Amino acid sequence: MDSPKTYSKVCQHCGRIFQTTEFAGKFCSDACAKKAYKVRRKQQFQAEESAAIKEQRRKELAEKENLSITEAAQLLGVSRNTIYSLIDTAGIQLMRISKRTIRIRREDLDKLYDSKRVISPLTHSIQEIEEAKAEQLISRSEIIATYEISDAYFFKKMKENGIKCQMISGIGYYPQADIKRLFKKPSPPKDLSDYYSVDELCEKFNMNKQTVYSYVSQHKTPKIKQDGKVYISRIHWNREHGLDPQEQQEYYTIEQITEKYGITRNHLYQLIKDNRLKKIQRGTNILVLRTDIDAYFSRVRNK
Repeated sequence: MDSPKTYSKVCQHCGRIFQTTEFAGKFCSDACAKKAYKVRRKQQFQAEESAAIKEQRRKELAEKENLSITEAAQLLGVSRNTIYSLIDTAGIQLMRISKRTIRIRREDLDKLYDSKRVISPLTHSIQEIEEAKAEQLISRSEIIATYEISDAYFFKKMKENGIKCQMISGIGYYPQADIKRLFKKPSPPKDLSDYYSVDELCEKFNMNKQTVYSYVSQHKTPKIKQDGKVYISRIHWNREHGLDPQEQQEYYTIEQITEKYGITRNHLYQLIKDNRLKKIQRGTNILVLRTDIDAYFSRVRNK
């Protein structure tokens, strides 16, 4: 009978290398397993004790009428710099007790959380805030990743719609209801066979990226954004540049007419104007109806 397969493992408590027949084995002995369990229990107790201490400290600060800069920062879960910023931007009044001592009224901090949708650390426990974060709030980084938008666009929309950030433990959160109303999740990927990439246009038409973007903006050429890249409608671009197959059969370009009939561009433009020949414009290109221009030169020859 074959002996069971053994595995070399590193004990997660003492770090010693040992052999075991258990693939998921973590400890070299029962003693190390028991010691590791005690360490985990101690860490768990310390974390719970730390949370209890923080909550007790928060309650004590929430009951004070006047707070120092440090106490205000601890109560709101933000940095001292954020408190100084709020003093400048949110109209928080300072009480100067002495030359080197200032205090902030707690009632002024209450005004920062006057919206019912904003969770105030002045009236909610740390556990309640953590639970509400998952249900009601979303961070800036999560918003940008979920809706595939840039930082600049995000901050622009927040300012335009008056949506304010709530700082919790140094991280800015926003009401999920407002964010869902304001942004739409990106639609499923589209078939890109009907679109040019910017790199394709640069290579095919010997243009640089800035020229492509300027042209698309100026002529309002339809475009989409997918995976962080811009794609331009192939059919619209081709039409604007006289590359539509159907239009190529029905219309001449200016270059084709001047070459076929041996006239200058200025002469051709004058003929189009005087004889009201049918033309269309595609971007910067002018196309002239083939039947009209051929009929005109046929009449000229027969005279």
